[in-house]
Amino acid sequence: MGDAHRRDTDGCPAACAKHRGSLVSMGSATAVPVFGSFGAIICTWLIDVTGSAVSPAFYISGVALITLVAGLLLPRNLASGDLRR
Repeated sequence: MGDAHRRDTDGCPAACAKHRGSLVSMGSATAVPVFGSFGAIICTWLIDVTGSAVSPAFYISGVALITLVAGLLLPRNLASGDLRR
């Protein structure tokens, strides 16, 4: 079989590993503008609905708490383990 079917050390096909940096940067370049722009809209809406300028702080705290819980639920050996289960 050719190089495209060879696998590198983390189980990703060699063709995928060659473009990994580009794929990650495209995902990040898409997600940041989309979700970043919604943050301003949500904060403006919260201030309008509640009438309190402090309400975006609760939104940011809530999102930070969700991120913390998601991070704590990740497997401890994620970087060294086999992800093909």
